[in-house]
Amino acid sequence: ASRGADDLSPLRFMPSHRELSPLTGAVNQLLERLRLARERERGFIADAAHELRTPIAAMQVHAEALHNRRVANDDDALLQGLLKSNERAGRLVSQLLALTRSDAAADLRPMTDVDMATLVPEALAPWAAVARTRNVELVLESCPRAVVRGDDEPLRMLIDNLVGNAIKYSPPGATVNVTVSHADGAVRLEVLDQGPGIAADQRARVFDRFYRA
Repeated sequence: ASRGADDLSPLRFMPSHRELSPLTGAVNQLLERLRLARERERGFIADAAHELRTPIAAMQVHAEALHNRRVANDDDALLQGLLKSNERAGRLVSQLLALTRSDAAADLRPMTDVDMATLVPEALAPWAAVARTRNVELVLESCPRAVVRGDDEPLRMLIDNLVGNAIKYSPPGATVNVTVSHADGAVRLEVLDQGPGIAADQRARVFDRFYRA
């Protein structure tokens, strides 16, 4: 009763009554099967999501490039539907990856020194083409060194989410400013856009899983 839901380690209980020993052994066997099943499930989701990210990203770029060409009205409607469906698939893949990482508490990689002044430009590079296709200017201002203690992959996902949404919801001709700086003894990552923002009554819910305003 005192265990958390993620604790599938064997029971250490050694019963004094011989009749209870098989029960302890059976429970431990069940816990081991559950642990292995969870690892297989987590591994499958992570592998599938990783494999899907590349073709989805490629489809998005090609569809946007085609959409920017002057096409017939009927074709334009079809391309709009394709772009929206592809964006939705991309978001779901990213969320699946985030879920497998957040749920795998026991498998988290150790924290390391991550230089945000290096990581942020690397993460922004793929978004430059997307920004151009949407007629949005992507601007980066960064201090020369901004080291934090963390895990570079989840930090990269954080940047992807913020910058991706900033580009998506900014009107044509707008500017998205990304800044890495030092503030009050900490490192600050700031993404400023010219989009509609998030309504005050929705802000607390944006951290819910799969929630979308």
